[in-house]
Amino acid sequence: MRHKTPLTLFTLLLLWLPGAQGEWLVFTDVTASARDLPADMTKIMASRELEPMLTLFGNRDQEHYQILFEGMLKPDAAAIERLQLGWNIDANNTLWLGRFHNPFDYWSDRFHHGLYFQTSQSRPGVVAFEEDGGVMPIHLSGLLLSGIQITPAMAGIRYDLALGVGPRVNGDSDGSRLESPTPLAPLEGGGRHKPALSLRLAYLPDILDENELGLFISRTRMPTENVNGIQGEVIQLAGGLFGHWQNKRMELLGAAIAIRHHLNMAMPDMARQTMNHLLSNQYLQGAYGFRPRWKIYSRLETTQGIKDDPYIQSFAMFVKDRALLGLRHDYRRQQAIRLEVARARHQHGTMPFNSLALQWSALWP
Repeated sequence: MRHKTPLTLFTLLLLWLPGAQGEWLVFTDVTASARDLPADMTKIMASRELEPMLTLFGNRDQEHYQILFEGMLKPDAAAIERLQLGWNIDANNTLWLGRFHNPFDYWSDRFHHGLYFQTSQSRPGVVAFEEDGGVMPIHLSGLLLSGIQITPAMAGIRYDLALGVGPRVNGDSDGSRLESPTPLAPLEGGGRHKPALSLRLAYLPDILDENELGLFISRTRMPTENVNGIQGEVIQLAGGLFGHWQNKRMELLGAAIAIRHHLNMAMPDMARQTMNHLLSNQYLQGAYGFRPRWKIYSRLETTQGIKDDPYIQSFAMFVKDRALLGLRHDYRRQQAIRLEVARARHQHGTMPFNSLALQWSALWP
């Protein structure tokens, strides 16, 4: 997912947009992990790991237009995560063009890529990024219409409607991975990426705080190549509910998601076949601030119905079940340390395993 030419062009646009105001933010994260891996997981995951990451976010905004950029850098990878040009229809509604976060669920919209903003170290497995073994299209390229309708009582109805193209599914000896679309993917030919449509609606009791309850639905066509020896297409239809509630000390957020996979497959020496599979996933995370700058948090994740789904079975890194407990300390302005212990079961593994991770994250300036 390396897009050097669009990155250069977009950086110039950020600098040259006349009459615009904006900001640059830098997120730095370092995570040290230790895992008690069963034998069948050692081929795809390290028992000890140190992973630094840098995320750069920039935006420029003028009366009628916006530009938004988010890039990620790791020792072994560099990627443009978001690259969006927006037209401000009015003060509360914007039409975006480019590569953006798929407007399903709540997690990606709220926390983006910089880890400092999220209470926990990790994301739920069902909303893991494509490069981390995620099974759902976190990024789309195309058009995104976003906005909010505000009531006289200062409540709000927030909406996001996306129409674009989604990822491809590529397989190899280590399992499948989603190849998310580049910012220019809608202009590519050859059927490399196919249409995707998503809608999310959320109700905010008070637009001045962060509590909300919502629903979403999405449909994505994904071409497949060498997925368990299968060539063809997966149509993923997903829908669900999500919510977030917090006060001065407590926070709850979670989602319940139903996913239907329609597989249109061509296997060697066999006639083309179609298959349908239905699965569901739920996660719930809670946090409690027991002292100033200290939080304890926990999350449960669970998945049902994946036993006979060849699409899910091909994603070795997919976290299908996890329970975790963590402690976060914001020891200085815009810097935090988290200690997190978890017990997880991945799709590839026959047994669950335990892990311990320490993470430092910061936001600059």
